[in-house]
Amino acid sequence: MRQMLLAILTWSFCIGISSAQEIINGTVRDEDLNFTTNSVADFTYQQFEGMMDFTGQHFQGGAVFNSCHFDGFTNFKDVRFDSKASFKHSNFNGIVSFDNAVFNDILDFSYTNFSEEVRFRRAVMPEAVVFSGSSFDVEIDFRLTNLDMMESIYLEEMHYKIGHLWVYWEQLERRGGKYRIQLQNAKVLDPDDRVLRLQRIYQDLSNNYKAQDNLKDSDNAMYELALRIDDIEGGIWDTIYCLLLGYGYKPLRFLGFVIFVLAFFTFIFYRRYYGMVVLVVNERLYKDLSATVAKAKINPHKFNFLRKFDHQDFAKHNNISWLYRIWHTLLFCASVMFGIRYKKEWSDISPQHISLNQGYLKWTTSLYIIGLLQYVFFGVFVKTSGFQLLKTLFGGF
Repeated sequence: MRQMLLAILTWSFCIGISSAQEIINGTVRDEDLNFTTNSVADFTYQQFEGMMDFTGQHFQGGAVFNSCHFDGFTNFKDVRFDSKASFKHSNFNGIVSFDNAVFNDILDFSYTNFSEEVRFRRAVMPEAVVFSGSSFDVEIDFRLTNLDMMESIYLEEMHYKIGHLWVYWEQLERRGGKYRIQLQNAKVLDPDDRVLRLQRIYQDLSNNYKAQDNLKDSDNAMYELALRIDDIEGGIWDTIYCLLLGYGYKPLRFLGFVIFVLAFFTFIFYRRYYGMVVLVVNERLYKDLSATVAKAKINPHKFNFLRKFDHQDFAKHNNISWLYRIWHTLLFCASVMFGIRYKKEWSDISPQHISLNQGYLKWTTSLYIIGLLQYVFFGVFVKTSGFQLLKTLFGGF
């Protein structure tokens, strides 16, 4: 039986089996059976029954297992494929192992069905991997798979149960500005079709990560989708949205805008209106406005509201260093912008000089409005999974 099996496999490899189905029973493993020639090992349409063991085989000329049926445990452990390995339209009805396998060319699992566990532990994947149309009835795990060489992976219409695909986002994300998740025949698709098909792939990945309680990678997948849609049909608003919030998935970027606004208004109030700011921040002076000038030894004419505040003159009469003055101004601006300990009197602190305080009032009101708008903007446009959950718990916006 063993000699007959070897004879069949050797004949199959030499001439290629691509027409009539043949049934091969037993274990495919023997030191004498080594595919170390440049010819393609073609097993198309074969039906493998029982345990099939290709452990350690070296396919120099590539291997074609298209439309095959594997009805038992199939072992491709330590197998090396120097050329394309194709398993298109095949069915694996038992466990299949590609542990430690090395793929040096395209690996194609298009429309392949896996009914039981499939393993790729410590396997080395090639530049291009195709899973389009494939289906998995059980979990598939790539977390221990080496995907460093992979430049393109085709996941369109990959049928897997949400939560059953285990792969780190770092293994799939773009590198060097090049996207690794690709569409087949993308060049002939119109923009709307490309966007629609990309949305399906990334939304499935995002939902898969959510089912695994991996909200970070769920957001990362949606962020890359937003980048790709922006590349296809984005405009100036998308660019601004990306810079401010990372399309809603990088909310920490908003800190840059907040810091810029605070720095700008701090400069304005320090340069022109510090005389008003010090009355607001210094609680001791604020308690008795009628005696402010006397206690602070400030000449109201020196406030010079319409131009710039005279810090040199102020320093002569008050023991407040420039660092404290900057701190006072920053604290004031932050309080107004974020509404923290903000008092409405701050916008009407000196009615007797209202004609001279128009600039101060306008800048304070502008900063307060910007602060309100930032909360609205943040609440509406942030899309991270964690923040969406909070919005749901509190009834949304």
